[in-house]
Parts: sequence; C-alpha cells; structure tokens
Amino acid sequence: MASSCWSALSRHFVKDGARGKSESSRGRRREGIRRAFCGIESGDAAHIGIVGRSAEGAALCYRTICLEGAKGLGPHAHPEVTLHTFSLATYVQRIERDDWQGVGELMIASGQKLAQAGADFLICPDNTIHQALRYVELRSPRP
Repeated sequence: MASSCWSALSRHFVKDGARGKSESSRGRRREGIRRAFCGIESGDAAHIGIVGRSAEGAALCYRTICLEGAKGLGPHAHPEVTLHTFSLATYVQRIERDDWQGVGELMIASGQKLAQAGADFLICPDNTIHQALRYVELRSPRP
C-alpha cells in the first residue's frame, strides 16, 4: 500500500520544479510528505503544518490531504494536520505595499507556531505568497 499511497500523493504535493529549492530541501519535503501519508500504518506518520493565507486555499489543502489520506489509508484515515493563518487583511496590506519581506515574516511566524504544535514539515497552499519564499527558506523552522 505504501507505494500506491506515495504515487497518488506525490502528484498533489511534490513539485520538483519549485524555484529556489535545493535538492536536499526537496528531498526533506518529499520524505515528510511520504511519511505523513504512508507512515500511519507503521506508526511513523509525519504531522503536516499548513501555512495558510486565504480561507479558500487553506481549506482546499486540508480537504485534499484528508481525501487523499482516505484513498491511500482507508476510510476516515488521514495524517495529523495543523493549520495556521493570520487574517487575510494582514497579508493583503503587505502585498499591496510590495513588502515581500513582511509577507515572509508572517509565513515564518506561522511556521514557528506550527512547529511548536508539532508539525514535522510545512505546506503553503498559496501561489501569491510563494513570492516571499526567498525570505523564508533559510529561516523556516521546518522544511
């Protein structure tokens, strides 16, 4: 089951072409995703942290994790997930000022809260704030 589980999930969550990602960073993220979805049966499941910006994107990410978990692991099964978002207005204010470093600081603060909650790795389901990744990658508390 683990290989079919990984095959289904990697389509949704592993993007090898991500700009600025080192091979080791992609590898850590890929391993975290594999553990989150395929390690439940062995007791080695990773805890996923979602760094959200919009309610729609964060909710869709959470829903996808749950649906894909059930496909690979059985009815009602999915990895442990914790979600954090600041108010969308807080992000929009910084984006409208073209303050990508400020956006990155919000992402790092969310990541720290998720790490404190036990997340093993972080997912950010938002194309807009990915523009701030250069300010986040080296300081992120989790891959």
